[in-house]
Amino acid sequence: MEGDWGRGKSTIVNLLCARLAKNEDFLVVVFDAWAHQGDPLRRTFLERAINAAIAKGWIDKAKWVKRLEELRHRRKRSRTVETPALTYFAKWFAASLFISTLGFGLFLTGLTEKLDWAIIAGAVATASPLYVLFWKGIGLFREPGQSAKDDDKSGWALFVAKTVSETVSETSDTPDPTSVEFQDIFTDVMNEALAHPKRRVVLVLDNLDRVDAKDALAMWSTMQTFVQHSGGADPTWFPRLWVLLPYDRKSVLRLWQEEAAGSRGTSFLDKSISVRFEVPLPVLSDWQAYLGALLGEALPVHDAGEFHAAYQVYALYTANAGHRPAPRDLKLYVNMIGALHRQWHDEIPLGDLAYYSLLWRDQHDVADALVSERIPEDPLRGIVSDEIIDHLAMLVFNVEVERARELLLTDSIRAAFAAGDGEKLRSIAQSNDRGFWPVLEGMVGGDQLEWASTVGIAKAAVSFRDSQLLEMDLPAARMVRSQFSASFKLVTDWTPMDSEIQSGIIAALEMYRGQDDIARRVLQGLGSTPPAGPVDAGKWVAVFVEVARTLSGQGKRIDSLVEAVAVPGDANMFFEVCQELGTRDPNGELWRLLQATAAPENLVAPIEALIPNGQMNGRAAGGLQVMAAAGVSASWDPVVQAI
Repeated sequence: MEGDWGRGKSTIVNLLCARLAKNEDFLVVVFDAWAHQGDPLRRTFLERAINAAIAKGWIDKAKWVKRLEELRHRRKRSRTVETPALTYFAKWFAASLFISTLGFGLFLTGLTEKLDWAIIAGAVATASPLYVLFWKGIGLFREPGQSAKDDDKSGWALFVAKTVSETVSETSDTPDPTSVEFQDIFTDVMNEALAHPKRRVVLVLDNLDRVDAKDALAMWSTMQTFVQHSGGADPTWFPRLWVLLPYDRKSVLRLWQEEAAGSRGTSFLDKSISVRFEVPLPVLSDWQAYLGALLGEALPVHDAGEFHAAYQVYALYTANAGHRPAPRDLKLYVNMIGALHRQWHDEIPLGDLAYYSLLWRDQHDVADALVSERIPEDPLRGIVSDEIIDHLAMLVFNVEVERARELLLTDSIRAAFAAGDGEKLRSIAQSNDRGFWPVLEGMVGGDQLEWASTVGIAKAAVSFRDSQLLEMDLPAARMVRSQFSASFKLVTDWTPMDSEIQSGIIAALEMYRGQDDIARRVLQGLGSTPPAGPVDAGKWVAVFVEVARTLSGQGKRIDSLVEAVAVPGDANMFFEVCQELGTRDPNGELWRLLQATAAPENLVAPIEALIPNGQMNGRAAGGLQVMAAAGVSASWDPVVQAI
């Protein structure tokens, strides 16, 4: 029985079993290979077949129960009993204790009777355990054949040679019968079970295409016992034995994929299977009725109109893909709808729950699709409710509608800021006119955007400028503009001074062109000392020159905003900045605006080091000119002396 996954092969098996159960002359043995994956397959199958035949009363119960026990566990049971044994040393030590007791008595008698010989003899005898311990120490007491290296240094081992206990062990000789043994046992079962000429046996090997390749191939080879009897003429019962194999062709062919693509699998199917029945997909009218029955069973208090909406959603959603549902597809669909309905009850219509179920099944990013207005698709707009956007957001975040709107927009706005994408930010605002501004106002005012990150606030500035949202004549837009301005002015260090930072600074200067405090704060931030991280002189000068150009285009002079622009870093950094600025600003308009943060006595050291090595080239000479124009208050005598 061939059919794709979920087409209802197992359902047909169940229908067959129910039909044949009414006939006393039929025995159906269903073996689920998936349920027994990892077990010894031949033995497990025989157990299943024998138990089914016993239950039917077709074979002798006592005989086959005993045979089953032999088949299940051919075990060997062994029992070993050992008793403690004293060592050679322990025997001598025990004897010395006995002599010591007698000697102590003789010693006391000698003291009482004043007998010198008794005192001496008693003392010698009393100390006899010490002599034995001494002799043990020098190696005189060893078991026969024992060498010094065999001595056990543990305390009790001096006295007990073996600690013995009773042990019982079991081992299994053969966990699974061989193919020959399997065929012999199976033949014996069938000889007895099918002794009556009217009896029939149907063997069903289900879910064989779901187990591991190794187990599946082993079971396929075992199946030959049923379909191709060997050993001479077929038994008389052989025509009354059928094997039913439900399988998915693609899964079976995958078993041979590593060996010889699909050709070997196809050959195996052709050789092993005589008759094939295809399990087709249901026609449209059939699956519509089937879906309605499933929905009626899962949601009994709902009417047919709501069920029809769930049917229409499924039909239109899958129409573009040319997909026809299998019974299992519909069961999973209904189960998902039921699970969601038990969470939300009647707050969300079944049609909307059905649509979300399909989106979730196909692993769509529903939140992103809502923001970008990719869903719902046009064919479905007339079927789902007018509140489908809110309902999908509620389902995605599992919260009530107001909170769902906030979370949906928060993630989308944050993503637009992170990308510096003003067009996306404007699109979000236009698509969500009811909730966008309250959510944005809460994010900017509530520091949900982590403005402490210079890169983050720079990208946000670019997003705001390109979207032109803050130019709108709305109270909320004015509030957000003011909140963002306050956040922007809190930045004290523009490290790492890269192109993203530059773009963000220029965007803020363009948005707030009438606010000198923004420009002043930017210029002060360029000279943060010490900087939060390493600063590249070339990048710093690029940002400085672009800021100066932007302010000049707005009719502003830097020296009217700040006395000078501090250059962060040490003397080497300052000289590198001077050289770079000499190249980028050959007219010297910005030279006098630089101010070194390094100690004045150190500023000429980088120049002094270049001269003796012949490295005082044109670029370096230009840097020296910039330093002079910047009014560096340092003694130039070391430079003159070096020259």
